[in-house]
Amino acid sequence: MTPEVVVAFDKAKVSDRDTVFITSLVAHALNINVNIFILNRKSINIARAEIRKTEFEKMKQIILDTSDQKATTTALVIYASVKD
Repeated sequence: MTPEVVVAFDKAKVSDRDTVFITSLVAHALNINVNIFILNRKSINIARAEIRKTEFEKMKQIILDTSDQKATTTALVIYASVKD
């Protein structure tokens, strides 16, 4: 799962159960063997939480490292959109 996918699922308020279903269907459509992956609500929940944490830490570091007001504002806007 990529940060972009997590943001899309979060923005659309897709539940963990629906995320598993959608991910499975997309994998099948792309001829990817789903049986080689651990694909359940818990694994999806953990992956989403880890990606959210990583992205938050990146944005936090940008804010702390920069004195550029525009970059700080951009990072805060991105964080706010991911958080909602």
